[in-house]
Amino acid sequence: MVSTRRSAPTQADNDSETTVETFGRATHKTRQRVARRPVTQSMTTRGIRKRSPGERKPGKPPVSSPAARRLGKRSASRTVEHDEYEDEAPNSPGYFKTINDKAAWRPKTKGKTFVVCEDDGTAEEQLLQESQDRERNSSEEQKDSSNRNGHANLPDASHDENVSQNEEERERGVGTGTDEEYVGGREDEDQDDVDNRSQGGVEDGESSSSEDDVQEVTGSAIVPGNSSHIHNLEAVACIDVISTTMAYIEPEPRDIGVPTFNLKCDGLNTMITTIGSRHWMNQKGEWADILLQIKDKPHKESAGTKSDNCTRLFEQIITLWRNCKDMPKAPPLNTQVEFLRQHSPDIRQNLDAVHSLTGKIKSEASKPLRLRGTSKQKQDAKRKRRNLLKCMREMLVPALVLALKEALLLGGFSRLGTKPETIGSIHGQFTACTLQFALRIVGFIEQLYGVVLTHLIPETENESTVTWTQRQNWLTFAAHLQVLKPRIIGGMEELKRLAEAPIRNARWQEQARRIQEAREEADRTTREKADEQLMLFVASTQRRSGDPVKERDDYYDKHGWRLWEDEVILGVIRRTEYPNLVVLARQVPGRNIAEVISRVQELREAIKAKYEAAGIAPPKWCYW
Repeated sequence: MVSTRRSAPTQADNDSETTVETFGRATHKTRQRVARRPVTQSMTTRGIRKRSPGERKPGKPPVSSPAARRLGKRSASRTVEHDEYEDEAPNSPGYFKTINDKAAWRPKTKGKTFVVCEDDGTAEEQLLQESQDRERNSSEEQKDSSNRNGHANLPDASHDENVSQNEEERERGVGTGTDEEYVGGREDEDQDDVDNRSQGGVEDGESSSSEDDVQEVTGSAIVPGNSSHIHNLEAVACIDVISTTMAYIEPEPRDIGVPTFNLKCDGLNTMITTIGSRHWMNQKGEWADILLQIKDKPHKESAGTKSDNCTRLFEQIITLWRNCKDMPKAPPLNTQVEFLRQHSPDIRQNLDAVHSLTGKIKSEASKPLRLRGTSKQKQDAKRKRRNLLKCMREMLVPALVLALKEALLLGGFSRLGTKPETIGSIHGQFTACTLQFALRIVGFIEQLYGVVLTHLIPETENESTVTWTQRQNWLTFAAHLQVLKPRIIGGMEELKRLAEAPIRNARWQEQARRIQEAREEADRTTREKADEQLMLFVASTQRRSGDPVKERDDYYDKHGWRLWEDEVILGVIRRTEYPNLVVLARQVPGRNIAEVISRVQELREAIKAKYEAAGIAPPKWCYW
């Protein structure tokens, strides 16, 4: 038997000029030429025997013939990319969930609803009454919730104490929980926020109002319940900027704890030694004794200027020195604070006087000399300026350093029995009301000594050794003063930060409380709206299942006709002027033609009377 088939391209195909690479079924990639004209050729397969593997030549791989392709319309080659993971199951957990959701979805069938033919005016009145009742209930609920929030906003003293204690432990680094628990709590709170937003319970207006409340908390001061506790804080917390000219800090009350700061002031001994050097006061021993005798036995040069600002300032500085010396020293802080409470008005008045006179002397020494006038007037001006600078350098600045030593001894520094007397190198313990004396005295020294340095003789090449040593002593004194001042300011800032901690804690408590209230309000609103939706759904199901049956039974008992029968009759007589009563009787099984004719007339008369009672012209179908 001869079998024919369409063979692959023959030798005539070799003349083709088009070469196309395509994928075949037998091999991954074959190279074949497409003929210009498809040639149909018949060939016989009789006597052709398949060669066995043993008959092949050794060392020659088997040749696979290209698969036969059906000749027809030429089509462009397409490259097929095989996915090596196409047989594996998908790893995405939502892949099967999406398929299951799509498979479980069914289009909702519209249930048949029966329209109850009621009076239009009655239906409108019923809807209006229901809306008024709903508004009245919602307003009462809002009043109740506002009253509950008003009672809940009252501060709890025990709660404030517990929260403040937790905040203090957090600042000291002592926590009751681990970092993982804290992070987990924050994640739970964030998840609750996401759930609330996803439920859609809070509207835009409500969320914006809660955010406004939180913003007001951030800018507000303290909760009303903590106002009495805040008033008992240190006065340093009320100071805006720590400086040498800040306001006087009153002593702390008795019923609160006083924060302290340990200050290191090793540069003060060098300043004391420098003042007693040969090129300053030229006193080998205790130069303070010589300085304190000036008030009782004034110097010959200052005898004529006993009432000037320089002498009055010197007296006020000595008074300040005595106040600091008579004050109890730390560490018993209770007696120290009690002394300050008793003598606070006098000490404050003394500091104000020193501040005022220091400013006057600074401005007086900074004025330029008179360039006009007689030679005697010029010489008098130069002499006064020279005497003023000498008074500042030999009286006022040393007296202020002496007062500074006594002010630093308030922190518990030990006195060393050296000549001149110096202080120990231990750290002093200061409160805000005791450290302010050292800070203000440093400010006074800086003002006066700054004027002295401006009148320092410029350095020259031929200057003497005495002048050079004197300049070096002054510069060394200024360098140690600039080191001591930032330390004292840093101590005051630290005390201010410790004093402001209860204020910060109160603000954080208030902010946390408001945020919690806003979150609870949002949750409550969400629950109320969800409950309202559920109640509406339950009410709707109850109306569909129970109420219509009761209304239809009442309608039949009242009129003797079922509601759907009247609906059918009304639908026909409204559209047809002369309805076929035989066909109409068939649409209401169980009724004969006479009953249908009577019911048609009754419905027309009833509708006509209703329209006339309302003052409206009845429709035309009522007269057919």
